[in-house]
Amino acid sequence: MAELPIALLPFYKGWDIYQELLLKAIEPLSLEQLSLRPAPQLRSIGELATHIIGVRAGWLYYTLEKGDEHLVSLASHPARSAASLVNGLEATCPRDAQRDCITEQ
Repeated sequence: MAELPIALLPFYKGWDIYQELLLKAIEPLSLEQLSLRPAPQLRSIGELATHIIGVRAGWLYYTLEKGDEHLVSLASHPARSAASLVNGLEATCPRDAQRDCITEQ
């Protein structure tokens, strides 16, 4: 029996709001603030944002085969400024890519 595709739209509901809130939270931070850790063994704010960028970039490039080598460089980029993090978050969460992922199913 053929598998029925899962409707993905409910899973993506609110991602655009999450993205905007994430950008607004990261944008004003200094390098010192980005390096803050809630505990010594946990990732800093900047490391968490870098991780999100890397996972998104890898997912878009390797799994969905979208984008170019620029995404690969985003996936392995070390900690950076707030402006650079915001650019990486925007580059890895384009609205048209989200829409394509939802409608391709």
